[in-house]
Amino acid sequence: MTKLLVLDASHADPRWLLVDIDHAEMLPAVLAGRGASTRFTDWHGVLAWVADQAGDGVRLSPLAASAWRVETPHAAKVRNVAC
Repeated sequence: MTKLLVLDASHADPRWLLVDIDHAEMLPAVLAGRGASTRFTDWHGVLAWVADQAGDGVRLSPLAASAWRVETPHAAKVRNVAC
């Protein structure tokens, strides 16, 4: 399980999101280029994977977001804080 802290600043109501992601919900990305010119090249495969995971007819909306991986010792607990 991976935990991420996401700042979603994409709308009039910015918010912090603390999300858990199961390893089965992760897909390796295919990237081309390096540095500022890095881009993904497997968008159609990603769309098919999302539809398989979440169901047909889903819509993806771009976000102005930043994300950080939450790294804690195995014994530590991460508390969810409601906003």
